[in-house]
Amino acid sequence: MRGGSLALALNAENLPIASGARLMGYPKAQGSLTIATTLGGALRAPQGHISVNARGLTLASVKRSQLPALGLGLDGNWNGRNIDLKGQVTGLKSDTITLAGSAPLVLTPAPLGISVPPEGRLSLQLQGAGQLEHLADLLPLGEDRISGHFAADIAVAGTVAAPAANGRLQLSNARYENFATGAVLTSMQADLVGNRDRFTLASLTAADSANGSLKAEGNVVLKGPSGPTAELSATLTNFRVAASDEATATATGTVSITGPLTAPKVTAPLTIGRADINLPDTLPPSVVVLKVVRINSKTGKQSTPAAPAAQPPALPATLDIKIDMPGNVFVRGHGLDSEWRGNLDIIGTSTTPAINGSLEQIHGSVDFLGKTFTLTRGRITFDGSSKLDPVLDIVAEASTADITAQVNIGGFSSAPTVTLTSTPVVPQDEILARVLFGKGVSQISAGEGLQLAAAAASLAGGGPGVLDRLRGGLGLDWFKLGSGAAGPTTGTLNPGATSTSATGGTSLSAGKYIAPGVSVGVSQGISPPTSKVTVEVEVRPHLTVGGEAGQSGSTGVGVNWNYDY
Repeated sequence: MRGGSLALALNAENLPIASGARLMGYPKAQGSLTIATTLGGALRAPQGHISVNARGLTLASVKRSQLPALGLGLDGNWNGRNIDLKGQVTGLKSDTITLAGSAPLVLTPAPLGISVPPEGRLSLQLQGAGQLEHLADLLPLGEDRISGHFAADIAVAGTVAAPAANGRLQLSNARYENFATGAVLTSMQADLVGNRDRFTLASLTAADSANGSLKAEGNVVLKGPSGPTAELSATLTNFRVAASDEATATATGTVSITGPLTAPKVTAPLTIGRADINLPDTLPPSVVVLKVVRINSKTGKQSTPAAPAAQPPALPATLDIKIDMPGNVFVRGHGLDSEWRGNLDIIGTSTTPAINGSLEQIHGSVDFLGKTFTLTRGRITFDGSSKLDPVLDIVAEASTADITAQVNIGGFSSAPTVTLTSTPVVPQDEILARVLFGKGVSQISAGEGLQLAAAAASLAGGGPGVLDRLRGGLGLDWFKLGSGAAGPTTGTLNPGATSTSATGGTSLSAGKYIAPGVSVGVSQGISPPTSKVTVEVEVRPHLTVGGEAGQSGSTGVGVNWNYDY
């Protein structure tokens, strides 16, 4: 700067954008930036030119290797009042996306700076057509997927303070897959129209991966006291909102989004028509969090790094969601087969949601300690706290010849308590013996005593017992000591079932699934010594065929049919 004039030249080549993108809230962004800028003339009437070229751009967490490297080219000429822009997305196949127009931009001499005057005139136009999947790396979708055809011809005029929209964005035969829930929108058609001070979603229709449907409409007003505001609503009809291995669910109702785009309100009264929740066979391993203490080698002072701040959601929304579940909510896995109903209210914000309400069981059973218990009471209560930790109150019963045993599960789901009671009242070890083996503690064998101790340790919260550790170490799917040899002719998709034809006395049975629906097993009697080999094949979802061959030359074939209702 000399007197009333200035001269500037700024050049950067292959500058990584990851650091700057993280500051702007895009931690996964990658790419490089090349900038060439010149500026000169009088302070009150400067002239300038800028050229920006970005290469290898991606906002996705994983680069789609099958897609070309995308980039952005932008040129601008500045006359001190407005900047004329012209740019395009590069690296596309046969698709095109271009940007052209002008925007207000002025230089303030004292203090020296650049500003955008609210009364300045806008004249911007975005045009393009092609396939959405080619733009996947430029969209902040994370692991989600989107595809389909788009056509855009959008113009923004007016002023910065009062922009006016014109043009249209259309989607046809589009598909969107949500990674977190497994929800899929197929055959999606959308028509977004610019109408002066707003963009109007004239229509949006989509199907799911089954027989559900979704319809939406509304508008986004560009000018408002708190910036752009939305008024959008969607109608769901038996729409599959979740479709993963762990859960599938269909919902009917409406979802509305209103208020400023920076902090919208989401209102959704929904009815769950059906939900199937499958408890996973194995849970992810727990990770021990180590406390790190740094010691300065020069001063010897210790310091503990601050925990990283949680990333806020892109659109922190206020929630008012009511979920009605009149029934047909099935929870299965780990021996549990049950149906539930209830009502939940989700309030608070998307940053700190709070859930109120409860679920109660309609009917069900659970395989526990090798026996089938019937659910007689079941309630899961959410108290509205910020921590998602419902209170459990579940009772299951099983009857033997001379006792009715109850398993009581209570406390918080993060640390549940399991206790045994009975009618008539007997000590807990006696309950276990009678439930497991149908006889008192004084009558069980040494092998049955080992299984009784393992069951007692499991109930006491001691984790896997001796048999469980042996089963895991041997890589088996079941490993059991019992009072009779088990075989697939008795229906051993529940391997705990005991064959009525087995020789009495203590026996050891073990087996493994060698392919989906195909299991093999062996059982060995201890006194008297007997052994058998078993094979079971699931030929249909509800039909299995099993066979066994015993040490004495005896054989057997069984057909088992079951139906979950």
